Amino acid sequence: MNAIQKLRIEHLFTLEEMAKKLGTTRQTVSNLEKKATPKMVKKCSKIFNENVFKLFGSDVLKILPKTEEDKKILIEIIQNL
Repeated sequence: MNAIQKLRIEHLFTLEEMAKKLGTTRQTVSNLEKKATPKMVKKCSKIFNENVFKLFGSDVLKILPKTEEDKKILIEIIQNL
């Protein structure tokens, strides 16, 4: 169970409810629960009103950027730790 799935379950959100909050599909949330993206990590932080590192711990540093946007988001996340 990764941090996104754990948070979703702790807050009693279904996959559908979490998808709606993230502005994505149920299938995408299911995939994110296997491997998160920087963009969704940032969105989850906003949804749960918590610091990214507090929510995801050192796991956030294991997320590899795939795009320039991902790189920018990761830099922003790290600068805000």
